[in-house]
Amino acid sequence: MNHPIPKKKKTCPTKWSKRQILDGVLYQLKNGCNWCDLPKDLPPYSTVFWQLHSVANRRGNP
Repeated sequence: MNHPIPKKKKTCPTKWSKRQILDGVLYQLKNGCNWCDLPKDLPPYSTVFWQLHSVANRRGNP
């Protein structure tokens, strides 16, 4: 029997708060730097970039 709702993926808890990720996005937008040039006290650029684009895709903005 197929279940209509797929099981949720088990992922590990995030190391970074949503606020820290937002700070990374705002830093990049304010300074216009490359993603890989984010300061070390912010989350890794790959995390910030992925979160930003996953939110944009959910809202319908590619």
